[in-house]
Formats: sequence, structure tokens, C-alpha cells
Amino acid sequence: MGYATEAKIAINNFAFNELKLRKLTSFIFVENKVSNVVQKKMG
Repeated sequence: MGYATEAKIAINNFAFNELKLRKLTSFIFVENKVSNVVQKKMG
């Protein structure tokens, strides 16, 4: 459906544009296939 990707894009935009952060780190479980796919899409 793309909800996770849309949420991640919104979080990234807020973190980098509003908060002026330079780096984000996220931790995901190896078993969570959807999170792994989204993380790889985002780089």
C-alpha cells in the first residue's frame, strides 16, 4: 500500500528540513521484511 514509505518520507522531510538534522539512524528487526524493504529504498 505504501503507507510505510510515505511515513518514512514525511519523517525524513521533517527531520532534515525542519529540525536541520544531518543524519538519521533507525533500527529494524531482520525478520521484518517490509521495514527492510522501506529502509533499503530510503538508503
